[in-house]
Amino acid sequence: MKDMEKDMMKMDENMVYEVSDQELEQTAGGAVRPYHQYSTSSRWKTVKGLKSGYLAMRTQRCYDYRNEMRGCELYNGDKVKLVEKAVTGSDGRKYAKVYSPKHNATGYVNADYLK
Repeated sequence: MKDMEKDMMKMDENMVYEVSDQELEQTAGGAVRPYHQYSTSSRWKTVKGLKSGYLAMRTQRCYDYRNEMRGCELYNGDKVKLVEKAVTGSDGRKYAKVYSPKHNATGYVNADYLK
């Protein structure tokens, strides 16, 4: 009987198990939705306080002309949805990650202009 148990253990070690995404999510305790998918209305912010020009969406949390997302300019009154709360960037300013339905894009903006 011990030989049979050893053979079964060897077979079990060599088996490949396939798990669907749904089964994996269920095992892990459910799928985690990105921050911006929660339906809380407070996640929506309005761009306000720009004296002139536009609020640039950026690829990184710092002011640099090279990380500006061209074609993704935001103006006073534009609505964005928070993806991540504001954190201080490498330049000392606070940046929030937002989703802009106007541009169908996600990027970082200076959080001082979100109300």
